[in-house]
Amino acid sequence: MTLIIFEINSKPQKAAENRSNRNKAIFFLIIFLVMFFSYAGIYDSQVVYNSKYDTTILMPFWKSDELHFMIEKSNSGEHAISTYGPEAIREAIQKNTKSFTATKIVFYIIYISIFESLVIAFSFIALDNESKIKAGTKRRKDRKKNNVET
Repeated sequence: MTLIIFEINSKPQKAAENRSNRNKAIFFLIIFLVMFFSYAGIYDSQVVYNSKYDTTILMPFWKSDELHFMIEKSNSGEHAISTYGPEAIREAIQKNTKSFTATKIVFYIIYISIFESLVIAFSFIALDNESKIKAGTKRRKDRKKNNVET
């Protein structure tokens, strides 16, 4: 995706397009922040740590009836791990592999989006800086050319 954006924006640019690149960079930086904090919030809500067993378990978004019953009876995922043990919780999670796989896919997509949006934002900033450098080089060449002619 980043390479496609570079290819599209590799043409010479005008000042209005540079502003557009800055706006695109700001947009993707905002996307980065949103994805970063989304990942942190989802991670905090779905990954449960239990100090009694010194274990961490990723809870799926869509819980099976058995897992939902264990969590409701214990009042939280952490207490469910303490009450039923980590192996019972893992077995309940493994019974519904589709929801666990979907949860992992959501985490991967958000994780990849974090870095991709940051790379795209910096790509637009680089394109903006590259066009400024080219414009400055062209002006210097024009000045030298005018000085040589006179």
